[in-house]
Amino acid sequence: MIVQAKLASKPTKPRAPKSHALWLAGIVCCGTCRKPMNGKIARSKGKQKVATYICSTYVRAPKPRVNCSCQVNSVRQDLIEEYLLRY
Repeated sequence: MIVQAKLASKPTKPRAPKSHALWLAGIVCCGTCRKPMNGKIARSKGKQKVATYICSTYVRAPKPRVNCSCQVNSVRQDLIEEYLLRY
């Protein structure tokens, strides 16, 4: 109980991304729920590494995610960067 109280009293700070390639993690927000998106490095079908952002609401939802308000809201980083350059 003491440990739980101590943990609850500690303010949580946003963490830096695990990879410098995921520089948009926490900045990009989901279009449905407006929560920050988590960054993830995935491998494409051609085995190339691709930075992707997934809705944090969807990631934290218990499986199966049928009742989640966000359904597979993910976007590749290259598409976000292309959009930002045009903006």
